Amino acid sequence: MSFENFEYLLTLIGPKVQRCDTNFRRAITVKKRLAITLRYFHHCYNVFLFSAAQCTRSAPSFISNMR
Repeated sequence: MSFENFEYLLTLIGPKVQRCDTNFRRAITVKKRLAITLRYFHHCYNVFLFSAAQCTRSAPSFISNMR
């Protein structure tokens, strides 16, 4: 993702996900929250692609064995 796209997303969601500091802890910054979320989505997407690839390879042999 380009820096410009990241900044654009920040302007869209920044005010909605911003949190305040408390007496007990400092809030996670909006930039870090977005970065963590994007990294999580990227990981989930890769897991999905791997699972789909495994499924398409093993499903035909599984189905033919059921006949």
